[in-house]
Amino acid sequence: RSRSEHIIRNAKSVLMRFVRFLESSQPISKIDTSVFMAFLEHFESPSYRYNAIYFLRLFFDFLETTPNPARSIALPKVNPSAKVKYLEPNEIKQLLLVMENDVSQEYLRERAIILFVLFTGLRSNEILSLKKKDLLPSGVLRIRDSKTHESRLASIPKEVQRSIAFYHSVYPNPCNEHVFYPESPNTSKPLSYKTLRNRIKKIFHKAGITQKGVNLHALRHTFARS
Repeated sequence: RSRSEHIIRNAKSVLMRFVRFLESSQPISKIDTSVFMAFLEHFESPSYRYNAIYFLRLFFDFLETTPNPARSIALPKVNPSAKVKYLEPNEIKQLLLVMENDVSQEYLRERAIILFVLFTGLRSNEILSLKKKDLLPSGVLRIRDSKTHESRLASIPKEVQRSIAFYHSVYPNPCNEHVFYPESPNTSKPLSYKTLRNRIKKIFHKAGITQKGVNLHALRHTFARS
């Protein structure tokens, strides 16, 4: 059937991410519900998860897989009229104050990530995939778009640069090529989205920001609104 370029582009993005995800887990012939659930953790909002499930259902229908494993996953409810969540200036201030005097590795890392999102609007998966070699001289950042897989350049504000530099100086990990890495010094893997999501949630609660829907993704909306 005829599909718009936008839909085809989104479908291609989901399927390419799924293929890359499978390369680090198991072959397509052994997929079950748990594999889908693990993959869907990388999609932050119900609308993104809805699209991912929808395109995967079509993909396995095309492969004539019986039963279609993607159809065992329920589509999330999406409310198009739901209010976009963002942080008020006083909430941002409180969020940063909570982390200001804590020099633990998690807090230094998460503070740098929060500043990164607030000042650049990058998606969480784009930030987690950043590598040290992407931090170019003079505060320039090479970004690999998670949807188009194309690279672009952007400027990093000095406050974000200082936050990353301080994090790297206090907790260096020369064996890990990623900008943001787990606490373990013996891993070359990037920080996982699940770990980041749980850490950010705790920090938000500690800052007294507990309203439903205000999460890491809300920081992107805050950037777009500024």
